[in-house]
Amino acid sequence: MPASSDEFSPPGRLVGIGGHRLHVHVAGEAGPPVVFEAAGLDFSPTWALVQPGVAAAYRARSVFDTSRIETMMAELEGLDASQDEVRAVRPAGLDDIPLVALSHGQPQSIPGMPDEVNQAYETAWQEMQGELAALSTRGRHQVVEGSGHAIHHDRPDVVVAAIREVVKAINEKTRRPA
Repeated sequence: MPASSDEFSPPGRLVGIGGHRLHVHVAGEAGPPVVFEAAGLDFSPTWALVQPGVAAAYRARSVFDTSRIETMMAELEGLDASQDEVRAVRPAGLDDIPLVALSHGQPQSIPGMPDEVNQAYETAWQEMQGELAALSTRGRHQVVEGSGHAIHHDRPDVVVAAIREVVKAINEKTRRPA
C-alpha cells in the first residue's frame, strides 16, 4: 500500500502571507529569533541538521516559499538588471555588524572545465568570501574543512557555532551603553 503524504510531511505548518504559501517551522523558546530560509530549489527541512543546535539556545525558524520555482524564474529573468544595480551602488561597508562568511573546504569543480579554470574559479570564490567578510570590521571568513557546497549538511556543527557566535556578538553589542 502506498504511503500517504501525511506520513512524510515536514514539521511545521503552511502559512498564507501576501498571496504566497510559506512553510514555517519554529523550534526553541528563547529569543532572539534566528530565521533559516531555504534558497533556490531547496526546502525548509534542509536546515534539519542545524536548526536543533540553534533552537537549544534561541528561537529558530525555517521558512520555505512554496511558490519558489516561479519566484526563482522571475529572479533569473531580471538577473542582469539586478547585477547592474548592485555594481552601481556597491556598499561602502557593513560597519561593525557581526558577520561570519563560511565557505566550502573541498574544492568545487565545474564538470567539463579544464583544471586550470576550476582552480582559478576556486581561488576567486575563496577571495570573494574574504572580501565579503571584510565588509564588516567584525567580519571573518572561515573555510570549513570537510565540507562541499552544502556546508549545513556536511558540517552542521560549524554552522551552528557561527550562528551562535554572531547572535552572541549582537547581544553583547546591544547590552553595551552607547
